[in-house]
Amino acid sequence: MTNRYELLTRVEGAGEVQLQIDAGRLVAVRVAMLDIPRGFDRLVRGRHFSEVPRLVSRVCAICSAAHRVAAARALEQALGVSVPPAASALRELLLLGALIESHALHLFLLVYPDMHRCDSVAELLAIAPEQVKAGLELRQLGCLIQEVAGGRAIHPPNVEVGGVVAWPDQNELEEVFKQLCHWQGRWPALQGLFTDGNAYPSSHPVEALDLMVANGQLWHDGAKWPLADYAGILQGVDVDYSHARQYRHNGSPLLAGALARARLMAGEADNGLGVFAQCAAQAREIGEAIDSSIAWFAGNYDARQLSVPVAPRAGFGVAALEAPRGTLLHAYHLAADGTVVDAEIITPTAINQLAMESHLSSDLMGEKADDGLSAWAAQIVRAFDPCISCAVHQIRS
Repeated sequence: MTNRYELLTRVEGAGEVQLQIDAGRLVAVRVAMLDIPRGFDRLVRGRHFSEVPRLVSRVCAICSAAHRVAAARALEQALGVSVPPAASALRELLLLGALIESHALHLFLLVYPDMHRCDSVAELLAIAPEQVKAGLELRQLGCLIQEVAGGRAIHPPNVEVGGVVAWPDQNELEEVFKQLCHWQGRWPALQGLFTDGNAYPSSHPVEALDLMVANGQLWHDGAKWPLADYAGILQGVDVDYSHARQYRHNGSPLLAGALARARLMAGEADNGLGVFAQCAAQAREIGEAIDSSIAWFAGNYDARQLSVPVAPRAGFGVAALEAPRGTLLHAYHLAADGTVVDAEIITPTAINQLAMESHLSSDLMGEKADDGLSAWAAQIVRAFDPCISCAVHQIRS
């Protein structure tokens, strides 16, 4: 019996696939998140609520908008605050930009090299330069939307507890609209790169309980639950080989992200793509996000009121949203002076960690342990679009 430890490349953060080999065949597999635990649950304790959104946005640059909005929503619930409609709308535009950026980055720079058997984007440039350029331009559109709606493309400062700081400049909004209309016509031809079943290796269907949040409820395996009951659905377990907590439901793996959303919202099957249906679902979501962003401009927003006064009080608030990679949950207990007593952050990658291991076993168990096995395993993990830095925020007691 031998163990092989294969570092993951083309993923956000540091991780590895641990392969156990017996008689030249794979007999067991684990996924380890190896970023240093970053302790955001603890860092916010004792902080005034107003500091929290900008602090937790530093969990991850790519996911910063989602973390900031989720934190603001949870704190507003704890403080009994409802934000003005214009502020809520601008936050939604910010999140649409984050989805476009994140999905474009994942598909064109992390997944597309696998589809051409390339080890890097640099190698891919020699084969498909126009597609790589298109992916970078699309990612830039997502960054532009976040910059205009959030004040900055990374760690957007415009979201605060109680609303937003400022409404975007009209000329900047018009430029965003112009580029969105351009991409609405351009994207359908590029989407097919990632929905073609011949582009991926064979893969079994993902066997996991689908999870997402919609209308303030957790949608889980066909049922809907109040957010306040999240601990009964997302049951966290520490494992000794990974810095990230694993989440499961009664021992079963959970799946969050584009594929889970597609299965829950539209009843879509994997269409024979297995785990790579996640990539196809992301490609479809880019088109939907472009359409939704264009539709956003048809709204009538009263930008005269963008925030409301917020007074400290004791309370508990929990909020969840669909980040690009899946369900992101923030929960905060506040003291009477508005300082954080306790906090919990649950990220999509932590939710998906057990599903990654389960699916690696489903697709690879018993396969010959040659050089191709490691590459295959890494490709499967990349299809889940893990954000490892987001997953290892917790320091164990």
